[in-house]
Amino acid sequence: MVRVLAVLPVLALSATLSAQVSTGMATKGAFGVFANSKVHAVKDATPIKSSLSLRAVDTKNRHYLASASTRAGHFVSRYTGKVYASLMDSVWAAGGNKAGTSKPHSVALMLKSARAVKGRVVLSYFGRRSGVGAGGVQVQIGKVKFEARADGKRHSLEVKGLEVGSKGLLVMMSSVAMADASKTRSSAAASGTLSVMFVPDRKGLQCSISMGKASCREGGKLTGTVRSSSHSSFITLKLEAALKQSFAFLVISPKNEFFLLPRTKCIFFKAPLVIAVTRTDLRGNALLGMRIDERFIKSSVQVPTQVVTMGLARGGLRLATSNSLMINCKK
Repeated sequence: MVRVLAVLPVLALSATLSAQVSTGMATKGAFGVFANSKVHAVKDATPIKSSLSLRAVDTKNRHYLASASTRAGHFVSRYTGKVYASLMDSVWAAGGNKAGTSKPHSVALMLKSARAVKGRVVLSYFGRRSGVGAGGVQVQIGKVKFEARADGKRHSLEVKGLEVGSKGLLVMMSSVAMADASKTRSSAAASGTLSVMFVPDRKGLQCSISMGKASCREGGKLTGTVRSSSHSSFITLKLEAALKQSFAFLVISPKNEFFLLPRTKCIFFKAPLVIAVTRTDLRGNALLGMRIDERFIKSSVQVPTQVVTMGLARGGLRLATSNSLMINCKK
């Protein structure tokens, strides 16, 4: 089977999602990490363009005595429209030392969209501790509060029925970690990662195939089936009883307009665009396919298609065309 992975760009359709959520993240209050007397801090309202990394390390004679780090980040998937954010703490201290967060780290995540987008937020936290170590997180979304400790277990919560609009949806995240080995010879450690994901509600791409216009018998019979996933539809086209052992051209058109080939009953698009080619077998059969990506569809689209076969005969070059199909897609 010949597969065509980029059909709709040929038709010059807009490659824009119907709605897109944007993100912004900033520190809430000044905070930092420390390793004994080594401190690394940030100021209040420090913007986080894509990521923030803090690290404090205390070493002596090239041996680590204590270390602490914090990372925060966020991004939007332009393909799925999902928003991802994270806040992570990791602290460690050798015996006789201490490391941790200077105070709870608070980060504000703001989601906005020019057009209202409904969806849900999925929260997940996993943390561990050893020795005299401790850690945990807290998340506030409106009246909903999520709290979890670094106890070696996975904690999660799904908040449904949310809407992101021009006024924005605020997600407040706070984390803390401490490793106190100052009064023992054993080391202490704590770590934890909070993941926040906004998932927009969507029905996904829906495609169907309807019969178009009939053509000549020698052009064969063209049928199709659709297999859809969450973000695309794969169209399988089956050509039967066309010209044997001939070139088969998969053709689409921005216009559903035809003319008859001279001295035949074969229809042919007035504005054809060839997007793939294969060969028919000894029975005149062939399989072709195309994937339609929802990124190239605003609301709905119709793609007229047919297969043109061309081969050599005693009289010279022979040309025939199948019936047409209409591929209808919407989201």
